[in-house]
Amino acid sequence: MNGAALADQLNADLSVEQRVALLPRPLRMQVLASLELHTLAYDWAWTRRPSQFIPVLPADGGENFSTMALLSGRGGGKTRAGGEWVRDLDRHWSKLGRAVGPLRVALVGRTAGDVRDTMLQGESGLLNIYPPSEQDKISYVASRRSVILPNGAMCLLASAEEPDQLRGPQFHISWCDEVAAWKQVRGQGNLDAWGQAQIATRLGTRPQLLVTTTPKRVPSVRKLIADAAVNPLVQVRRGKTTDNKHLAQAYLDVVLGLYAGTALGRQELDGEMLDDVEGAMTTQAVLDAYRVDKLPGGVPWMKVIGVDPSVASKPHDECGIVVVYITQTHPVLKRHAYIVDDLSGRMSPAVWGERVVRAAHEHGATVVAEVNQGMALVKQNVMQAAAKLNVAPPPFRATFASKAKAVRAEPIGAAAEQGRLHVVGSFPELEDQMTAWVSGDSYSPDRMDGMVHGAASGLFPMALVNGTPGSATTHVPKGRVDTTRIASRDQRQRPRIPGALEATRIPVGFRR
Repeated sequence: MNGAALADQLNADLSVEQRVALLPRPLRMQVLASLELHTLAYDWAWTRRPSQFIPVLPADGGENFSTMALLSGRGGGKTRAGGEWVRDLDRHWSKLGRAVGPLRVALVGRTAGDVRDTMLQGESGLLNIYPPSEQDKISYVASRRSVILPNGAMCLLASAEEPDQLRGPQFHISWCDEVAAWKQVRGQGNLDAWGQAQIATRLGTRPQLLVTTTPKRVPSVRKLIADAAVNPLVQVRRGKTTDNKHLAQAYLDVVLGLYAGTALGRQELDGEMLDDVEGAMTTQAVLDAYRVDKLPGGVPWMKVIGVDPSVASKPHDECGIVVVYITQTHPVLKRHAYIVDDLSGRMSPAVWGERVVRAAHEHGATVVAEVNQGMALVKQNVMQAAAKLNVAPPPFRATFASKAKAVRAEPIGAAAEQGRLHVVGSFPELEDQMTAWVSGDSYSPDRMDGMVHGAASGLFPMALVNGTPGSATTHVPKGRVDTTRIASRDQRQRPRIPGALEATRIPVGFRR
């Protein structure tokens, strides 16, 4: 490497460890000989990149922010940065003079499982970044949702799904992870978890909030970026997945193979906020315009679980599982569909089968599943899951998708433009696919596909006979009477009674 290239590398966002590795060998060996190598694995000053450093001491600018948002791509090192910030504050708290008594911390994640598995026990989680000599000084009591750190900091664990967990307690600092992926569940006072965290973080002379998230076009992140433009106490930092040189090449191959060159890749890999994506099913503005906090009352419902299955035992793609309620009103083309829940994820058939059955029983819904892959095996998987759970198998509709995903999504996008598609709360991963995926992208929009199957089954008059316009064909399970086909045949034999045809087209097996 010539001198100019070395200078460029040393000016990049590299850790001290990475910079030392770039030195000529004699100089590198001289530096390493002066260090206690066995301590470096837990020395954040050695392994952090400059963009990951969140100052704690006043001399470093530790009091120069009230809210900081680290917006970066997946695997960019956000979790490690958040954990090390809490660790540094615990170490220095007694001499900062910001409050009397121990540091009180809120650790808030998307779900209780995310707090436990990522923020605490993950490879870069808070419980794993302390050296072995300090591990026995940490007290984690899961039943009390609490962690006591080596120097006395008291941490309370909270889930964004239960925002009222943050109502009452108060904190000096809060670390809120993956805020952009939080479901907008509202508790008392009509506040979600982000609103509650902002109110609860009020102790001491400098209350501070740290947000670590991959950016998505949700109100909380948009407001943070807007506030940072006018308020110096609100700071935003950005990073990319590829900034983290510690990531395994196998992981990089997967995420780059999925998202590189796509609009969603700018968000998931580069940490950018997306504008409207030409060719996507809909726009974020349309979803926001018709978003609701709760379902309307006094409406007869058609309840469905739209499923885009994954048939591999170790799936690469997700299984799309989306709960949709459709108003069982007439005329059919004025019905409204409400996205009630997104239960999608990467799961084996056994796992997603159980999840589908549980959701069908919880909502009293019919399963509408694509069977292009697996054919009868998809239905069989649902039936086996019901038997394993010792419950009655849910009503099942098999859908064969005969057109491309983009074509199937078009009529649902048109319904969204008409104000006939509503999101109840917020489902960021699903909304990402609805507003960013375009035909030709390398990843599969399985969440969106599950939603399309569910919504199409009730929004269009002939959806369960001929498919959504240019979309899919639904096969009737053996032993059921297809009243839609009977209605279509009888229409040729007798005069049409206004409203009768739409009424008979309500699919058999759907629960009201």
